[in-house]
Amino acid sequence: MQRSINRLTGDTEKKILEYLKEHQYISWIGTAAGKWTLICDLYLPEHLAVNSILDEILIKCGTHLGDYVLLELIQGEYYFEKYINRKAISMKSRMIKEPTRDLDQIDYQIMALLNSNARINYAELSQKIKLTANGIKKRIKNLEKAKIIKKYSLTLDFKKFGYEWYGIQLKLTTFGPETTTPIQQFFRNHPRVIFYYKYIGPWDYDIGFVAKNSTELRDFINEIKGYQLPSGVFQQRKELD
Repeated sequence: MQRSINRLTGDTEKKILEYLKEHQYISWIGTAAGKWTLICDLYLPEHLAVNSILDEILIKCGTHLGDYVLLELIQGEYYFEKYINRKAISMKSRMIKEPTRDLDQIDYQIMALLNSNARINYAELSQKIKLTANGIKKRIKNLEKAKIIKKYSLTLDFKKFGYEWYGIQLKLTTFGPETTTPIQQFFRNHPRVIFYYKYIGPWDYDIGFVAKNSTELRDFINEIKGYQLPSGVFQQRKELD
């Protein structure tokens, strides 16, 4: 979900960000310097109505909300590990299955703590959750065995590498495997593309791109336009943050 904010002071922005950060169904939030002020990811169980959660957020933002766009994610891949190795993380939201084992509140507590700090040890987890270290270890092994926990990763600060993060939205004019397959392969292979999302909404792809300056960004946009795809694939660049 992407939104613009009106009449936003530093204190108000901080309160809104804190509210969104603590929201149980928001998994990621970022600020932008473009048409949109805030961008966040909502992950909702199928039984929950999107409208009710969205209304809750809109009411909380109140008069500070200027405009928003809600997009349904079809597919996405993350390539944050390009700065460490070439292995990509894939995600297909429409193909996510229910967990292969029942999860209880302790399982969710363990996963939340691991998500905040993947290096936390069994003793620390035991103190926070009030369960023995051996009990914690067994639960984590079971979560790994069930493929609920697939891997442990780092969160990188790209500014430390001298890069800025840009979001580019693309609208296609032709569709089908002959278009989507080479586009997605291009995203996977490009050293500066760190993720893509494929949506149902006003645009088809959202690309995360890192560049050291505006010249590199412009060169990348020209590279996309000149990439060997069926003629007229890209209708327009919808948004640049």
